[in-house]
Amino acid sequence: MTSQQVLLARQPIYDRGLEIAAYELLYRPIDQLVAGTISGDQATSEVIINAFTELGLGIVTDGKRAFINFTEGWFQNPPPFNNNLIVMEILEDTEVTDSLVSSAIKLKEQGYAIALDDFVYEERWEKLLPYIDIVKVDLQKHTQKELIQTTKKLSAYHCELLAEKVETYEELLYCKGLGFTLFQGFFLSKPQNIKGKVIPTSKLVVMQLLQELQDPDAKISDIESWIAKDPSLTYKILRIVNSPAYRVRNKIESLQQAITILGLTQIQQWASIIALSQLADKPNALVLTSMVRAKMCELIALRVQLNNAESYFILGLFSTLDAFMDRSLDEILTSLPLSKDLNDALLKHSGIYGAILHSVICHEQALWGDIRWPQLEPLKVTPKIIEEAYLHSVEWAQKSFSEIIDTPTASPSNKY
Repeated sequence: MTSQQVLLARQPIYDRGLEIAAYELLYRPIDQLVAGTISGDQATSEVIINAFTELGLGIVTDGKRAFINFTEGWFQNPPPFNNNLIVMEILEDTEVTDSLVSSAIKLKEQGYAIALDDFVYEERWEKLLPYIDIVKVDLQKHTQKELIQTTKKLSAYHCELLAEKVETYEELLYCKGLGFTLFQGFFLSKPQNIKGKVIPTSKLVVMQLLQELQDPDAKISDIESWIAKDPSLTYKILRIVNSPAYRVRNKIESLQQAITILGLTQIQQWASIIALSQLADKPNALVLTSMVRAKMCELIALRVQLNNAESYFILGLFSTLDAFMDRSLDEILTSLPLSKDLNDALLKHSGIYGAILHSVICHEQALWGDIRWPQLEPLKVTPKIIEEAYLHSVEWAQKSFSEIIDTPTASPSNKY
């Protein structure tokens, strides 16, 4: 952390195939959690300096492009950085001056990508639009009629359209039909329309495995037997235990050896992650979100020495079960042998478990003002602890992700 301690979060930007194309970096100084009084230039400066130096932009964005809000001052005099790593966002309240347009032309010539944030069509934008690569349109600020009119006007400029605040799959499909190619929002963490839908066999198999893995009376031999039924699951667990993270001297070639090295708790955790990752109808991004939540809950619990810290991992992981299964959490949890505390935390965000989970989800969505800080204070959970847990979790999830997903994470794109 710098002397100016910050909360930094990233929000994924998806392509039409729901793969992560980029991240928007969002930021808040810890001492200004409730309504920032920080200037725009200072905020942008802190984001860039923090990401490039202490945090490492490659870790924060997994090598993908970073969308960062730029004020006019920073837009005209940006620090030197790789034009392949940054998308400069012009804020919606920026005055469109001749100086700004000249800066845009110069930056475009240098190979930088430029985006307009929270775009609402006004004539003042017309002299800047020819130099814009991406236009971000907030769905919540447009009616359907306005959205259609906006996309028609923008079609003349051949810029890429990004839909912001996409909250449902229905909105996603609608925006795809209008020609949007990039999407930002929390629709992935929500179940698709489930009315009258039959649960596929693949999901029933995963649910059965999750039930068995969470059985408090399960023995190591039981766990081994359940995992061994799935060759892909066995293979991926062996790949994990032989990865650099575990530094084993001799190659581990049997499931029994892997269980001995990892221990029962970690085997249960990994098997649960891998089982969910094998659901073919869900994008990899949802798996990554689940892993970050799980590890973050666990790290916070470990940092403040809460009882049964390992159970916080399952808490975070299972917070996305409704999105994986396209069923309500209430329905799913009736078939899982979880404690009442975990159930209440998942359904109501109540109790100590609920306070931790709620803070993790708020941080994920950059809703830092919504975190229940008075409830966290007796637990000694501070903003700094939350931020450190987040950054470690992001790094852990990205490194682990390649071991359980057959396709490696993507390299930076030169698309924009």
